Amino acid sequence: GPSIVNSIIANAYVCNLDKDVALPAEDFDSKVMSIDERDSIVGKIYQRLMEIESRLLPCGLHTVVVPPTAEEAIATLVNIAQLDRPEDGFKGLPRLVAES
Repeated sequence: GPSIVNSIIANAYVCNLDKDVALPAEDFDSKVMSIDERDSIVGKIYQRLMEIESRLLPCGLHTVVVPPTAEEAIATLVNIAQLDRPEDGFKGLPRLVAES
């Protein structure tokens, strides 16, 4: 319900996801939104989190304060290069190769 969505939005701000996802104001109450609007916001946050997770998987999400090996860093860069970033006007490497 709305209280869960409010909590998700508040936590998205704590994690600075407002820089990647268009969120309502922090003090906004989602009670005034339709279910579809709430679902849309939660879906956008979820999508961004999954994108972040997929970029971090080569480094191991369980590893803290340990720098990645050269191999892990390369794998991360390759994963990042594969993703389209339409919001920034960037195409992923596979799309660029396919279009050439």
